[in-house]
Amino acid sequence: MDKWRVSDRLIAAGADGIRGGWIAALCIDDPKRARLRHTALKFFTDVRQLDRYRRRHGEDAPVAMDVPIGLTEEGGFRDCDREARERLGDRRSTVFAPPGRYLLEAGTTYRTVRDLVEERRRAEGAERVPGVSAQSAALIPKIREVDHLVRAYGLSAPECFLEAHPELSFHRMNGNRPLPPKHTLIGQHARARLVAEHFPDFEEALGRYGTRSSRQIEDILDAYAALWTALRWAERKADVEVLGGQERDPRTGHEMRMVV
Repeated sequence: MDKWRVSDRLIAAGADGIRGGWIAALCIDDPKRARLRHTALKFFTDVRQLDRYRRRHGEDAPVAMDVPIGLTEEGGFRDCDREARERLGDRRSTVFAPPGRYLLEAGTTYRTVRDLVEERRRAEGAERVPGVSAQSAALIPKIREVDHLVRAYGLSAPECFLEAHPELSFHRMNGNRPLPPKHTLIGQHARARLVAEHFPDFEEALGRYGTRSSRQIEDILDAYAALWTALRWAERKADVEVLGGQERDPRTGHEMRMVV
């Protein structure tokens, strides 16, 4: 694990939700080190801890997260989700339909979520209330964390916190060509190669952080993919894309968008 210095200046971060918290890939500048810009991996117990690190080391640094930012009341695919699914083609199933805002305070079990969906459907009609997949329901605690944070930031949130999708980032990093599924060995190797091309110290950072499982490697690769997007945003790259953006969250007023 890295030792963090007061002189560390955070340029950008990419974060992926994992069991018990978030894994973040950080791009750091430190004039006291021989290599000015480097990357590192750090675990945060919640997004507030990640944001405290961001404000302490780089208040202007954007954080790209693999989590929906901006929700509709009833749930279902947003415009940015549809655009992402169309772009990913055969990998479209990796983009889940976000839950409705009414589910954010639901319990942690899928059964609880399904019961609330059925209750809502009886009240408003099944055609108006989409179902919720197990994958989307599992994201609710992380979505709730991020939603509370961006609402606290108000209108300044969109510059600080970006919604990204790792598969979109990898697709773009790969020249808009599809990759094998990330759960396969060949898929992991392909993504690790792309990350190493853009972040030459990736293996060094991985070694310092330490890994114990194939699943952890997947999360780390996703965090680096989000970092790639956040860094492009921070550096105002001319070819940064924003999917969606026409819809707004009715509660927060934020654009519902994905950055690539």
